[in-house]
Amino acid sequence: MESAIRLFSHRELKEFIKDGILPDCADGCLDELVDRVALGADGMFLWARLMISFIQSPAHSKDKRMSILREIDFTEGLGKMYQRIFCHIRNSGETAHRLATHLLVWLKYRSTAMSTKQTRRALSNAAVWSMGDQSNDILDFEKAALIACAGVVEICPLPSNSEVTNILKFSHLSVKEMLDWPKTTFESEDKLASHDYK
Repeated sequence: MESAIRLFSHRELKEFIKDGILPDCADGCLDELVDRVALGADGMFLWARLMISFIQSPAHSKDKRMSILREIDFTEGLGKMYQRIFCHIRNSGETAHRLATHLLVWLKYRSTAMSTKQTRRALSNAAVWSMGDQSNDILDFEKAALIACAGVVEICPLPSNSEVTNILKFSHLSVKEMLDWPKTTFESEDKLASHDYK
């Protein structure tokens, strides 16, 4: 499994350098960065995938991404990875934090898949999102959702009748499981319960 993690990390980080997500200087220490991801993952592919998604978030600067990677100096486990992500969400500013809170709770408790348009409308009704021009606003909403949720939510196409619509979903089932933990550092149950999700 470690060789698969190294291969995956090397490919993704190399692509990040090419796309300008990581600075050019990262190319000179690419092997070190791959070693750090492999060390943190300790054979757990999901951890590596979450770390790659987390550092890819547009909320981070290039220097912050390098700092996050260089701070990995021991095996962490999923709990620590999610703690890092939820801490980032909690400290991301009131607007992004509120959007992430509503989205994560919405995704956790919804019974059927909703398109990003339906989710945006619901959050607009809850005064979490202000709907703008319909043609551009859905792209803005999708981008804001990905940034606010820091890699634990992804957008997937959902074929329906004659058109393809996008839905938001957890990037892995373990996200929902982590939100079920009574002591999740993302936000206390009392605070989550105080939100209006009509």
